[in-house]
Amino acid sequence: MAVCFSIPGWQYTNEGCYYTLPTTMTTHFSCRSYWMTDLLYLESKYEMELMPVIAGFGAFWTGLNDRSQESLFQWTAGSTLDPSLKTYFLDDKVKGGLKDCVSFNTRTGFLTDNDCAMKNFFICKRNRTADFFEEKPGYGLEQSPPYSYEQRSDLTSAKDACQSTKSQCAAVVPSEGLFYLVPASAKIVPKASSMVYSRTECSPGYSGSKCEIWTKPVKCDCNSGIKTSAQQVCGAQASACDAAAGCLPSCSDAKESEFDAADLTIIKLLENRLFNNEDLASWDHPDNSQGEFIKYKQP
Repeated sequence: MAVCFSIPGWQYTNEGCYYTLPTTMTTHFSCRSYWMTDLLYLESKYEMELMPVIAGFGAFWTGLNDRSQESLFQWTAGSTLDPSLKTYFLDDKVKGGLKDCVSFNTRTGFLTDNDCAMKNFFICKRNRTADFFEEKPGYGLEQSPPYSYEQRSDLTSAKDACQSTKSQCAAVVPSEGLFYLVPASAKIVPKASSMVYSRTECSPGYSGSKCEIWTKPVKCDCNSGIKTSAQQVCGAQASACDAAAGCLPSCSDAKESEFDAADLTIIKLLENRLFNNEDLASWDHPDNSQGEFIKYKQP
């Protein structure tokens, strides 16, 4: 089946899935708001020749650059320039300057290094072999999947069926040897030794009709058994995790977090009464009422 985004503007060919933004941007714009997508990377002369059909005529930013090491050009997707395409690459060393980024002119067929601050149109590309599913270990259905859920005997066919249903299927969940197509209305909860394959068109942290809204992804810790009335933990909204199941935003050592006055009072009482005044938390202000920002460590 054709593997491409359902978001308007994406085009599918046998070489990949492409999106052309109809406005000029600098290369600081990242295509990676879309799931497993990069700035255009070309893998063959044939693909290069397809670009005028896909994007029209003009200059477009690609992911080719030598930011890491001067004159060593690599695609942001991780590969180097294919030897068959080097004939079409014009490394403009004569003019000099900060030319670390490469654009592709679909009219001339040449790749040329340019100042990254220049504004060009750009093309995003998603590899045709990539799927639309993000693995989420440690999550599962709140209850066993009902018989009404469509099912498949293997993961690949379940993903294909889920993708073909578009909005009706939000995830694939394995259970008792079968793979169930799960609707968005199903409740996914933290669940040990379980797995959810969540269908997505946006990268983690992005949402919206064109993956244009950014929210920092929250990693949840469901093993601490700690509960709090705090609205934020380690700089993330506590509500982003399933507090009823004992899950809070995960924290590394000595991360800052916001606690309300009641929580700070409890911490101070614990220090005084149970731990011989040993510091469990520290803050910058001597006045406890000003100590919203505390540092703490997980055991």
